[in-house]
Amino acid sequence: ELVIAGEMEKDSFSASLGWLQKFLKRNSFTLRATTTTCQKPPADYIPKIIDFVMFLREQRVAHKYPEGNIFACDETAVWLDPVGKRCVTTKGAKDVTVQTLGHEKVHITVMLCARVNGTKCEPYVLLPRKRPVPEITQTFGGKLVLSWAGRVWMDNSLTEEVLRRVLGTLTFGQRLLVWDAFRCHISNDTKSVMAEPKVHQASTTT
Repeated sequence: ELVIAGEMEKDSFSASLGWLQKFLKRNSFTLRATTTTCQKPPADYIPKIIDFVMFLREQRVAHKYPEGNIFACDETAVWLDPVGKRCVTTKGAKDVTVQTLGHEKVHITVMLCARVNGTKCEPYVLLPRKRPVPEITQTFGGKLVLSWAGRVWMDNSLTEEVLRRVLGTLTFGQRLLVWDAFRCHISNDTKSVMAEPKVHQASTTT
């Protein structure tokens, strides 16, 4: 409103943490958060972590992987209309309602991969549409590896696509890929695909 009235320039306002706290106090607002019970880690998770780290070290010594040939890889969901755990509401309110655009369940899957020397590979993005959107392809085609698969969950065929399009098939020497023990990561089909470009894997278990 101040920008429209000409009393303030656009993007010129900057608020400190103290300003925000006083603003909330003046208007009787407060930050509310949901309470959740986190899953407890297994009792033997520390020994398992130590064993896995030692296993990786043994593999590096045995195969002498160059730093550029060791990869860490994992996929994650990216929600297009995420609902935050906190919101500003009036103090003492019994109900905390959060308005959304109606797309809070819509998401894509992103596979992130990086070399141990710090080099990042292009993110692999799994999209829920089969027909490519020209605007998305034009904007992100050179920055992301787009997969118009029509679904957002990984399987053996898409894991193979990740290996070929992100890691590539041409390399000098053996490679080590570290990721979790998701079923399509450790399937026989995936292992056979990884054998061709000499990719070894180390999978963490939960």
